[in-house]
Amino acid sequence: RDAAKDKLLELCSELECTPGSMERQVLHAAAALRISPANAAQLVRDYHRETVEFVDGTTTSPLHVASGAVGAEHAERVRVFLDAFPTTKQQTDNRGLPPLHNSLLSSARLNVVKMLVDAWPLSVRLPMPSTYRDRLNSRELIGLEGLTPSQLAACCSAELDVIFFLCRYDPDSLLCA
Repeated sequence: RDAAKDKLLELCSELECTPGSMERQVLHAAAALRISPANAAQLVRDYHRETVEFVDGTTTSPLHVASGAVGAEHAERVRVFLDAFPTTKQQTDNRGLPPLHNSLLSSARLNVVKMLVDAWPLSVRLPMPSTYRDRLNSRELIGLEGLTPSQLAACCSAELDVIFFLCRYDPDSLLCA
């Protein structure tokens, strides 16, 4: 375990949004590096949740990182962090984004989007914040502020089933922006 932890910490140094304790860095790295859900669950058990779960909106939780780390076993990995850090589903990360928006920016599949919406239904009504551009300064994301999740999914080339799900879930969002 120590060797695996050291490897994660080594890889973690290349990641942004991982300041703080070693426990926090290891779980963020695990979420970003797409480790297996079983290994992610073991790491969650190995570390104290209170040292990792930040709910002040100024930092990024492992759930936020995992929601945007699309790849093999994405839904299973997101489920591990959603179960381990349930209060972070309603928190925004250091860019002002909830986990649903992170997943949409990464073109997550329908099963992940449904899981995040089921965990916090109100998130389908949250528009992209205007602070996003100010905090990230990313040219490819300029102009997305104010978009609802269904509009964001369409702009980020999400699969049609994701777009249709979000439109059916919140049909009023089509009238916004």
